[in-house]
Amino acid sequence: MVQKSKASPVVCAFNIQTGGDNEFSVIYSIGAIVGNILTGEIYQSFYERVEHKQPGRSLSDDVKDEWEKIKGQAAHREVFDPKIPRKDLTLVLKLFNRFVLDNSGEDNPVGGVVHLLSTQSESQTSLLPVSYTHLTLPTIYSV
Repeated sequence: MVQKSKASPVVCAFNIQTGGDNEFSVIYSIGAIVGNILTGEIYQSFYERVEHKQPGRSLSDDVKDEWEKIKGQAAHREVFDPKIPRKDLTLVLKLFNRFVLDNSGEDNPVGGVVHLLSTQSESQTSLLPVSYTHLTLPTIYSV
């Protein structure tokens, strides 16, 4: 049996800043926007910085070298400045779940359908579901 799904121009585009290109890399931040790809209207945004201490996660040497190349630039400060507040990864993942859920409800501009997407590599995109599983957190979407 073929089921019809409701089409929607609403997407949640997310980006993960990491310390590597594998599913157990340190996650530095998660950002997302929900918007209409037909009109260009942005409905909501999400951005949280993550504490660097993440058991079971690591920084790869090649990415570490890339970060060193841009030391002193705004992107490097955003990730490594110790004065910038950061949150625990578990909390950030829960907040991201809530963000996606809040923007997928019947109150959203198209009545509940939002597509989650990323332009990042498959290995970086896999960081989200792996992170939820690793921390035994439920997730309300799939990527």
